[in-house]
Amino acid sequence: GCRSESCTINSMSLNHQPSTTNHYMSSLGENTPRENNEHGSPRRKLMTIATLPDGSGRQIVVQLDAGNQRITVKKINSDGSAYTAAGEITLSLADTLGSDGNHHRIYIQETTVCVDDGEGNITQMKAMMPMSDPY
Repeated sequence: GCRSESCTINSMSLNHQPSTTNHYMSSLGENTPRENNEHGSPRRKLMTIATLPDGSGRQIVVQLDAGNQRITVKKINSDGSAYTAAGEITLSLADTLGSDGNHHRIYIQETTVCVDDGEGNITQMKAMMPMSDPY
């Protein structure tokens, strides 16, 4: 059940229980596709993929930055500037460094959270969250 010792209400602290069906991210650039010809093509350090512009000229951009070991998803305006109202997602291998001095795997896992409805009623629910291996 939800007790103050098992989870922090409204801040979604949790008890980690690894799953056998975790989906792991691999290092960026490990399996970068190359052209299938006799010469091949050089590895790309930065690749940008964009949607067609929407009615307001904005586009969703996905950048694979192998040189900096980072993936970024964001929305941009027609002039190329960031459309900050849409937010941004950045996954960086450097951000996997824990306080123990080691890099850790990040994966998505279902976990139990406690939700307070504001009237003192606490309900145990499930949520999908990015997590690391425990250390």
